[in-house]
Amino acid sequence: MKRIALAAVLLVLAGCGVQPTGVVLAGKAPDGIARGPVLYFVTGEPGQIRPVIRETGRLGTVTEALRLLAAGPTPAEGAAGLRTELPVLTTEQVSAGAPDDGIVTVQIPVPPSTLSELASTQLVCTAVGVSAMAGANAQKLMVQLSGSGEVGKPVLCPANG
Repeated sequence: MKRIALAAVLLVLAGCGVQPTGVVLAGKAPDGIARGPVLYFVTGEPGQIRPVIRETGRLGTVTEALRLLAAGPTPAEGAAGLRTELPVLTTEQVSAGAPDDGIVTVQIPVPPSTLSELASTQLVCTAVGVSAMAGANAQKLMVQLSGSGEVGKPVLCPANG
């Protein structure tokens, strides 16, 4: 019995072989509360978009974020030089499904081919940004725009590249 007790004590003292390390700095820890969704607006620079956190107090869904995007920039965002290239949409005309096999389908009321490249990028990157904040891999998540019987090909957010 003494041998078993001695063996148990030695096993505990030996540990599992993991050596101690010094402090490893890994940046700021997440606080667990989203300030709001990431929306992508067009900047004053030609052909550029910029992510903006819309302060709503919660992340919300991809559909909710796209509807905020469709409503356009707030007065403060507009004063900062942000704008949209989306056609005039009512917020109810935009929706998104849950990611399926790494693809989020975004429904819009117009054919995707009629959108400018920047408008498409705004939709795609907003859908990816919110999905990434909810845990999806932004580098691999693709978005497929669909509307008026037309289905676009799945694309990545070019702002992540």
